[in-house]
Amino acid sequence: MTAGPAGTDTTGATAQAARDVLVDTYPSFQLSFDTALTTQLVAIPDSPSKAPGIACGSSPPITSSRCVRAMFQARVRLTASAIPGWWVPTGSLTTPLFQQFAHVTPWAMSSST
Repeated sequence: MTAGPAGTDTTGATAQAARDVLVDTYPSFQLSFDTALTTQLVAIPDSPSKAPGIACGSSPPITSSRCVRAMFQARVRLTASAIPGWWVPTGSLTTPLFQQFAHVTPWAMSSST
């Protein structure tokens, strides 16, 4: 979401941005998200800052590059190993957590260094 002008309604911007990200991530639920957005926007009192806030929130979300969708789809098969530095199952944890992040293109960093 881009920074809006002074006096921009942040509630409208947040509601619109959340709807856009959710629809991009879960397109089959668009009708539900649109209904929820309408309910939220109707509750915001009309003011000169309402429309600019909604427009600010409808800026292209970080999901436009599909990096977040790849995060949910990427799955890795890891085999336990006794080699130092390799994954080893412990306790009730039988699969490594957040393994999919190894395959996600960063969207908020230009470099790792």
